[in-house]
Amino acid sequence: HGILIYQENSVLYVKSDLSDPLLSVSLFDSQGRLLLQHTVETPGMASEISCALPILGEERMVAVKVISEKSQTVRKLFIK
Repeated sequence: HGILIYQENSVLYVKSDLSDPLLSVSLFDSQGRLLLQHTVETPGMASEISCALPILGEERMVAVKVISEKSQTVRKLFIK
């Protein structure tokens, strides 16, 4: 469904196709604890979300859960 998740410096970027607007992004640590949650304030309008990461100076694996209007996906991301 064309969802792109990547990290640049200490910012997490989530992008989707304009035909599948983003609704929310959640970031979990390897223990399943919620680290960050961002919900779109105007549903149906967001094709990109950027969130400041709370994990600075550490390398670790996290799970990113993305919910859009048409899909839901969970991906693992290695934070540097």
